[in-house]
Parts: sequence; structure tokens; C-alpha cells
Amino acid sequence: MPKTRTQPLAPDVTSSGAPRTEAAAGEGPYLFVYGSLRRAAPAAALPREARAARASLEAHADWAGEGVLQGRLYRVDWYPAAVSSRSRNEHVAGDLWRVTDWPALRTALDAYEDARPERSRTLAGAEYVRARRTVRLADGAARRAWVYLYNQPVEGFARIDSGDYAAFLRDADARRGAGRATRPPARETT
Repeated sequence: MPKTRTQPLAPDVTSSGAPRTEAAAGEGPYLFVYGSLRRAAPAAALPREARAARASLEAHADWAGEGVLQGRLYRVDWYPAAVSSRSRNEHVAGDLWRVTDWPALRTALDAYEDARPERSRTLAGAEYVRARRTVRLADGAARRAWVYLYNQPVEGFARIDSGDYAAFLRDADARRGAGRATRPPARETT
């Protein structure tokens, strides 16, 4: 006799807790990352916990390409925060990953991001919320993917107008490097 469910499942989640995505086509769920977990983010400059989260991502997912998510990006500290936007002209750039072990990756990233599921009743206090959004790839294809969105006020944070955190870091490094390159060499004293 088949088991009956006492509660209906959320439409985006299977009975195992994995997200419903393109699984019917033989693919696993997708995850979109836009900050410290991006492939273009300099790993050497990341704190230990960020490097561990990136290692977990690489162990439990396969890179599927670069894409954009409709939203706005802010600099919180050494990491960014993406928030939803209603404007189709505001985008956050990032990497799309095809997840191979969702339970393991979700556990590791929820802890790293101090996150709760978007439909959770305990969102207060969580720094990020795990939500599903549409990601557009360079070839125009769209994928539904999990993403960690910032769940706190962004007032007082600098907006990253380009929406690309990796480019923002590269530009900041270039500005620092240019400042060093234009200084005259120190005089030697005898």
C-alpha cells in the first residue's frame, strides 16, 4: 500500500528536499553564486570559511556557465549582497552550477550563508535566504536556480552598479595597483 502524505509538498521541493528543476531532463538542480563562491573571486584573499564553502561547492556541483540574475548588488564587507529587483535593467552577474549532491551542498552553504529557505517561518535574523530565481545564460537559455539573497536592510551599503562582484574586485585591485605604480621610487640615503 503506498504511503500517503499528510502535507502537500512545496511546489519547488521533492520528497527528499531537493529542488524541482530540470530533473525531468536528466539534470540536477542548479545553484547561482555571485560573490565569494564565484570562480573568478580570488581564493587566496578569502577567509577560511569561504574557501571551505567553495571547496564544498566544487565537490558537489559542476560549473555550468556564467549568467545573470535580475537584482541589485551591494558590498556588505569582504562579501556582496544580492537583493531582488523589479527592474529588468538591473542584473547580478555570477556562475551557474549544476548540483550533483544537493543535500550535502545545501547543508554546507546554508551554514556558510547563515541562511533559511525563502518559505521558512523563521526568516527574522537570517543574513541570507535561499530562494529560487530565473538565471539567464549568455546563450539566452534560462534556468531556475537556487540563490542566496540578502535578508537584511541594505541602507548604508555601497551599491555595485555593474552587478558584477568579480569585476568590482578586479577594478579595486587595479586602482590600488595603479596608485602604487604612479608613486616615485623612494630615495636612497647614504
